[in-house]
Amino acid sequence: MNWWVFTLRNLRGSLFRSLSIVISAALVASLVLAATQIIAQARQNMEASLHRLGADIIVIPFGTMTQGIEGARLMSQTRERWMPRSYLHKIAAVPGVGAVSPQLFLGAYAPDGVLSTYVLAYEPESDFTLLPWLETPLEAGLKMGEAVAGSHVQVPGDGKVNLYGYPLVVVRRLAATHTDIDRSLFTSFETGYELAAMAQVNGRPFARPAPQSITAAMVRVDLGSDPHAVSLSILEQVPGVIPLENPQLFQSERRQLVSLIRTVLVLLGFTWLLAVFFSGLTFSLLVNERRQEIGVLRALGASRRSVTQALLLEGALLALFGGLLGVLLTSGGLLSFSGGLENLLGMPFQSPEIVRLLLVGLLCLFVSTLSALISALIPVRRIYRMEVSLAMRE
Repeated sequence: MNWWVFTLRNLRGSLFRSLSIVISAALVASLVLAATQIIAQARQNMEASLHRLGADIIVIPFGTMTQGIEGARLMSQTRERWMPRSYLHKIAAVPGVGAVSPQLFLGAYAPDGVLSTYVLAYEPESDFTLLPWLETPLEAGLKMGEAVAGSHVQVPGDGKVNLYGYPLVVVRRLAATHTDIDRSLFTSFETGYELAAMAQVNGRPFARPAPQSITAAMVRVDLGSDPHAVSLSILEQVPGVIPLENPQLFQSERRQLVSLIRTVLVLLGFTWLLAVFFSGLTFSLLVNERRQEIGVLRALGASRRSVTQALLLEGALLALFGGLLGVLLTSGGLLSFSGGLENLLGMPFQSPEIVRLLLVGLLCLFVSTLSALISALIPVRRIYRMEVSLAMRE
């Protein structure tokens, strides 16, 4: 007997049963794909909010005055002491440290004679404090003579800020943070060293640090780590530095966001398990209803192995088709109606990337098919062991 032909004929002959499994598989794949994308977007939004809180810890050289360091840890205004850039590797090696980025405070100037504008050098490649506030990301970093300006920095129409005879070209703006970052200019370290030397020549001295030195290391702690414990570890393991923790207000918000992110991950896992359970339940009920039909096949000479293969093949085909249908419909909806979903969910929702959506869709398709096969094994195993007479009697 050609079991492929038999399976296809059986699918056409039992249209209602086949549609039930197809719809069940489509709902499973659709639910899992939609829930995965929505929960992933929620997690991304919460992580972005977490990153906007600035550094969890600022590491400064021992002996630096700390009275003026207040508010969110987005930048450092320390300039009395310097420390070698090589300290970054020591700090990064401390357990619980997720990211480290250097900053170099150069000085301040008052273009309007009233409010000072701070000038700092930072490293765009490793930065995580300014990145969330950039209106558009820096794809190629900062070139020599380029700068990023805070929202309140006055920039002429040509985009150049003349700083003690050194023309800085402003290539990016930062969103308003309501901190001192709004009136700050950020350059690369190469530009910062050259700018400090130029200011010395023109009689308006900025701090002139030694080569390969920094004034602060901005530290972001891993999500599962305690910033206070990491701060103590830095103090013990890295000599000559003082770690300053973020204010308690931001630590409280950080803990809440971390808790929400963990809850979201648990919710995602629960959604997958629930979808697999209901898919398995549907297929299991439908297989159990076919005991008499299976008994007839056995009586006509079909082996137990052949019947088992036919049932599993039928379930795989139906689940595969239903899962594919659910993935295609849901993917089209996510790509076409992201704006409507944003209004419905009440949170920012960006259209998912095609490649990522394809990978998640394939995973959902695999899960829906695998769940149907696994759920079929339990009743099929009972039928496999059942005598022909008992199967026909039921």
